[in-house]
Amino acid sequence: MNHTFTSSGRLISYLMLAGLIAYGLNYQITKTLLHLSALVALVTWLRVGVQCFTAKNNLPVKFDLKDPRIILSILLLLSASIVLVETSLSETLMSDRFRKDFVTPAICFALILPVATVDKLTFQLFRWALPVSVACMAIPGVIDQYAHSSPSYRTSGNISLQIIYGTNLAILSATVIMSMMTMKPLRHPILLVVSLLASVLGIWAIILSGSRGPLLSILVVSLFTITLVGLKYIGWIKTVVIVILLSSVTTFAVMQSSMFSRLSDGLSNISSNVKSSSMGLRFEMWRGAKDLIIEHPISGVGIGQQNDHFKAKNLELKDYMHPRATSFIHLHNDFINAMTWMGIPLGLLFMAFTVYPLAWALRNKRNIVAQSVLAVSTVYLLNGLTNTPSIRATSLTLMLSVIFLLLQFSAYRLDTPSSDNAR
Repeated sequence: MNHTFTSSGRLISYLMLAGLIAYGLNYQITKTLLHLSALVALVTWLRVGVQCFTAKNNLPVKFDLKDPRIILSILLLLSASIVLVETSLSETLMSDRFRKDFVTPAICFALILPVATVDKLTFQLFRWALPVSVACMAIPGVIDQYAHSSPSYRTSGNISLQIIYGTNLAILSATVIMSMMTMKPLRHPILLVVSLLASVLGIWAIILSGSRGPLLSILVVSLFTITLVGLKYIGWIKTVVIVILLSSVTTFAVMQSSMFSRLSDGLSNISSNVKSSSMGLRFEMWRGAKDLIIEHPISGVGIGQQNDHFKAKNLELKDYMHPRATSFIHLHNDFINAMTWMGIPLGLLFMAFTVYPLAWALRNKRNIVAQSVLAVSTVYLLNGLTNTPSIRATSLTLMLSVIFLLLQFSAYRLDTPSSDNAR
């Protein structure tokens, strides 16, 4: 949306940049800055409304319903509305938590997406903010791992669980890697080195955390990115050599950490069908969720009410499900979780905001900003296969913060053709 209040729009982007840097230090700071951004956006919307109401001839505001920022804003409002309705029909603790964790950040981003603006300085600051943000998040985890051998991550706010820490760090690291691969080395040598060091630090912190899903997602995205960019600019021989070297270094690093035993144990448990293992319990829940989706395809079972159904089935059918699989607050898969809770139609509609950035990026894959959106979306969706980042405010806020800034830069590049030289 084009409007005349560009200073307010830039203020929103600067607040979000500050929130991105502060994210690894303490999520609560980022949360506060997001709320401030939404407040500025709300005031901007009111000013735009007054300006439109008092305009005598042409409207001073231009809406483009094909603008990805507006489409994503609409999808977020739609998802927030679905959550409000669904949680009002359920009185579980998960229902209250889901409403608090999703609705507020979704509405905040829906407000700021259409009215924020950026300039060349914002784009330059963003490129520096990315590696700084990764370092701010990775260093506490590395320190805690070596100092205490426990995943407390004392400076990371309430991002304490290993898989949440790993998922969020994978999102940031993927953005840094893609930014690094698309910049001109001779023009940004220092930034390139800083980004490379931050990427290595981020991946090392993920390895130390023992989070298998986040590690696999960042490795898949990294190798895919390096291969595509390498084939385009340096030829297939050099690309193959680089990929082999990176794969060897990563494999060595994994084997020197607890991650190797977690990966090997996971594969062994899957092949042996050990139901009490981490993946075994997930398979148990997904199998049970499949039955619930078939039984309640339209209405779903309600927010956080899957365990009541699982326990009832365990009483009816002997050995239907491992007892430990009936105690989790969610189903460890974003799409399965949404369809089980809300039914297939509303569940898929709720998840549309997670898929849209990927679809937009694939349609605009020649755009270097879209390539970063593709990397971030892929990491987020891959982690959603074994976890539920879309019901956690921390992961949701980070993903949408990065997507928000990238979409702003994409719009800026379209409006300012000379900005292509900023690479």
